[in-house]
Formats: sequence, C-alpha cells, structure tokens
Amino acid sequence: MRRTQLGLSMTIAGVALIAGSMFAPEQPLRGDTRTRTDAVRIPLPAPPTDLNPHTRGYAFEDIVADYVFDHLFERDADRVGVYHPSLATEWAWNDDHTAMTFGLRTDVTWHDGEPFTAADVAFTFAYAMRDGSRSPIKAALVAAGATCEVVGEHRVRFAFERATYRTFALLAERGFAILPKHRLVDASPDDEVAFGRAPIGTGPYRVTEWRGNRIRLVRRDAPWRTPPTIGGIVFKTYSSPEASLADLKRGALDFHPRLSTTAFFDDLGRGRVERAAVRDDLARDGVAHCDPDTHGALRLAAFTAPSVSFVAWNCRRGPTADRAVRRALAHLLDRDGLVEASSLGRVATSEQSPLAPGYDPTVQPLGFSPDAALVALRKAGWFDRDRDGVLDRSGAPLALRIIAPPRCRLTAIEQLRTNAKAIGVAITVDRLPAARFSAAKRAFDFDGVFLGLTLDLDEDPYPIWHSSAAVAGPGNFNLSGYAKADALLESIRHTFDDARRATLKRELHRRIHDDQPALFIQAQARLVAWRRSLEGVVLHPRKPFGWDVREWHWAAIGE
Repeated sequence: MRRTQLGLSMTIAGVALIAGSMFAPEQPLRGDTRTRTDAVRIPLPAPPTDLNPHTRGYAFEDIVADYVFDHLFERDADRVGVYHPSLATEWAWNDDHTAMTFGLRTDVTWHDGEPFTAADVAFTFAYAMRDGSRSPIKAALVAAGATCEVVGEHRVRFAFERATYRTFALLAERGFAILPKHRLVDASPDDEVAFGRAPIGTGPYRVTEWRGNRIRLVRRDAPWRTPPTIGGIVFKTYSSPEASLADLKRGALDFHPRLSTTAFFDDLGRGRVERAAVRDDLARDGVAHCDPDTHGALRLAAFTAPSVSFVAWNCRRGPTADRAVRRALAHLLDRDGLVEASSLGRVATSEQSPLAPGYDPTVQPLGFSPDAALVALRKAGWFDRDRDGVLDRSGAPLALRIIAPPRCRLTAIEQLRTNAKAIGVAITVDRLPAARFSAAKRAFDFDGVFLGLTLDLDEDPYPIWHSSAAVAGPGNFNLSGYAKADALLESIRHTFDDARRATLKRELHRRIHDDQPALFIQAQARLVAWRRSLEGVVLHPRKPFGWDVREWHWAAIGE
C-alpha cells in the first residue's frame, strides 16, 4: 500500500473578538485612518438562497459556504495537486486505485459542540448520492462507482469500480464539504431549507445572521486550528455594480472582488493606471498590482482567473454540425481587440486556463478575418442564391440562434452577430430568464449557447467533451454534443501520472481547436480593490475564487 502522511501544525490560541459594531462609522475615501472594525465587508454578485454546499443552486454561494464548512483536505493556493490537512490527517490509495482510506482528526467539534466523526463523512457521501440530489459531485461519484464505509470512529474508506485521477481531489476538497449527520439525518424538507439558511459546520466562521441582503459570519476559535485574524465577514448583495462601487468609495466595503474595467481604470484608477502595463504583468505573472494614489484609501490589483467565456456550438444538428461552418465562425470574432479594449484577460483557445499544465501554448486562435470566413463558407457550399442577404444551402438559410443567460455582458456576441451579418450569416441573440435558459440548455434547443466556465487547473475534461455526457436533461455537461475524442478522454481520466496526463490534455487541446465545437473567447481577468488598512491580501490565480479572508489582517490602529 502506498501511503501519504501529511504533518499537522496546530496552534492553540484564543483571539478575542474586538468589541464594537460591525458597521462602525465610516470616513470618506481619503486614507487609512478610519476606526478599525472587526468584520471585513465584501459584496456578493447575486442574492444567495442556500448555503448548504450539496443543495445550493449557484456556485458563487460557495464563496460564503467555504468559510462555514471544512473539507478533508485543503488545496495549496499556488501549487497544482498539492494538499494540506484539514479534517483528515492522512490518506492512502491501495495498489490498484480501487480504494482509498482517510484518517480523520479526533479533536474536531461542530459549531454546536457535537463531536465530528467518520459517521459524518459517510453520511455526507450518502446525502450527496441520494435520489434527487443536486450535489455538484454526485455525477462524478456515480461515474466512479463509489461506495463509502466507516472503518473506525475516525477512519473512513471509499471504494471505486472506476476511479480516476480526479477521485482524490473530488473527495478531499471543495466539492465534498462535510455535513453534520446529527442535524440532517432525520431532517424534513423544511428542516433542510432552514439548515441552508442557518448552517452548522466545522469551519473557521459561523453564520450568526442572515437578514435581507446581508449575511454575517463570526470567527469561531477552535484549539485544532490556527484561527484567522479577521474576526468576522459581512457579505452584502447590491442591486447594481454602481451601488457596490459607491459603497467601496465611501468606505462601506473593504474588499471588492469583481470590478468593471471602467470602475477599475477610470474611476478608482483615476486614469493613472496603464492598461498595457497591467496586461503585460498578467501575461507574465498572472497578477498585476497597481498603486494609482499612494495617499488614497484603496489598493488595486488584477489577476488571471481560471475562467473562460465561450460559445458552445450544437454539433448534433443544423449548420453548426458542420465543422467547416464552425471554423468559419471562429474567423468572425476579433478576440485580440476584445481583450485589449476591455477585459485584460487572454485570448482563449481551450476550456482550460492558460495557467493549467494541460494547456498547449503553441495553439493559436483562428485569426479575425471575415473574408476568410466567407471563402470557407462558399467552399462548403453556402451562397446567397435567393439574394435575400443570407447565405443558403439546399434551400436552408445560414441562420443561427445563440442563447445567453440573464445579466451577462454580450459585447463579444454582439460583435460576432454584426460581423456575421456583413457576410450573410444571420445570428439571433436570445437572452433568456434563468429557468428558460436552463431548460433550453438541457434540451439542446439552440445553435449556440454563451457561457462562462470556471474549472480547476487539473479538471477532468471528460464531462465536457465525452459523448456519454451529451444527453438531454440534467447533467448534460457536454452542451456541444461533441463526440470525436472519446478514447482520448478515457485515457486522460485513467492516467495517474501527472506528466503523462498533461501531455494527453495538450493533445486534446489541439484536437478540440481543430474541430472547433466551441468558440472560445477569452480567459478572463478579475479586477479587485481593497482598503489599505486591510493587510495580507494575496491573490491566487490558481484558485477558483482567487482570494482567502483567512490570510488577511487589519493594520494596527493608527498605522
């Protein structure tokens, strides 16, 4: 048996909460002399509805839940594939990767004082696998043929019929947040809803208030972990980006995780931050720190996020089932211009981040050239035979419908539509309400679907491209219906050697680029700002959210 033992460091410390209001009076944006408050205040992109990580509806709700719940291990902030102990102290695969055993801490308690044991881990597994489960890890557990059993009060064993290289990460960290059995084992549906509003975890913060658009967390000190220095977190939802920016400027927010380029450069940067310099730093290091005003109250920074925007083409029917059409469409988008003008990200050629080990940097996007697109379409038999301004073939017009979710920027899609119209391709852009958008995705009722995707840097590409995932209904992660890389995808998911797997992923990258089942637009950059009195802010381009309150601290009063 191969065993991995990870040493634990434990600091016994009690840090008293600082007395005073979480919403102490604020001073204007002139400097860092305002009264120190114990909580850090952060905006959310939308109103959360559920903080249970296995029933939540939106990935952004994990921003809050990650401070309430623990995982078996925590990923390293900057090194892919490196993990540190959390609820587990050790783990081991058996020799043929059909079983994995975790040894658990013996001194952990839930927020309500009940002891944490292996029974909680086994219960969480069963909870995620139950009928009707919306857990984000259920599909992967089912695909792996996973089972779970308690083999000691603080020891749990998972067995697999079809383990993959991602199985450890799946169970060790973000997706497998551990739930309290004693609170949920006999819970009614109403009890589960109540738990999602007032969850009990083992994490470093506990929910003390959820009222209207505001959620308050307070630090929960415990002898088994080094406590975070920040005593509390207040998450607030705003009606508009302008409203959150106004609160940041007047000192009512301490950290803003997602600013617009206009707010970042023109408003907060006051014209003194050069976009070209920021873009160069992002390309070189993945992070750019800006300091437009050394006497001001804010610091600015940008970092490359593991997020990619793209249009998935329907490869199952219609004109986009034709590879020639998909490649022609790729010539109709000026991605370099989009990046330079607004996003400060990078031109994307894959669903993987350019920071991922399986990303092939030699793959270059099909260049912007409407003329080349028209030549390719004519070669494929598309002509305006009836002179109505739209190309046609076999009596059918080259008319495409792209669906998009609500509240997303459509700059790239509108440019694509305009450039397509100029050469005789009719594109309709249909922004749909959330429920209708989800239903249309599930039914493949589109020619193209506009999405953003955030993946781990060593994500398994199988659900995105394998033909078995191109099914109508929930779980149809392969929205393009692409079906020409199954053997390669199966090899990738069962290759445990990191270097060999990265080589296979780069081969997949090249194949996907050649077939163009999706029009990848850009790997996004996130623009952030925080008050100078908040210290220790480090940005991590290799983590999904890119920042962690547990690393921060307030400057000493008067500094």
